[in-house]
Amino acid sequence: MAANRPVLTLPRTRLDGILEGLAVLGLLVMTILPAYYWSVLPPAVPMHFGVAGAPDAWGSKWLVLLPLAVGAVLSGLIADLGRKSAAG
Repeated sequence: MAANRPVLTLPRTRLDGILEGLAVLGLLVMTILPAYYWSVLPPAVPMHFGVAGAPDAWGSKWLVLLPLAVGAVLSGLIADLGRKSAAG
């Protein structure tokens, strides 16, 4: 049954390259800003804010890098998935 499935070959467009470039640029910014401000970050940073706007959860400053890690993994997976589907 799988042999009868159609194979779509979608060419990479200029927009694909632009969006991947923007993703890489965003990851670079998410790397450079914490590195630049690392020495002035307090050991504990607010991680969650309550309804009144006051912080109600604190975490290590290392957790500032969590969005970078998640973004890098997701960008890599999405780019890889796009390349595999384009390869057929």
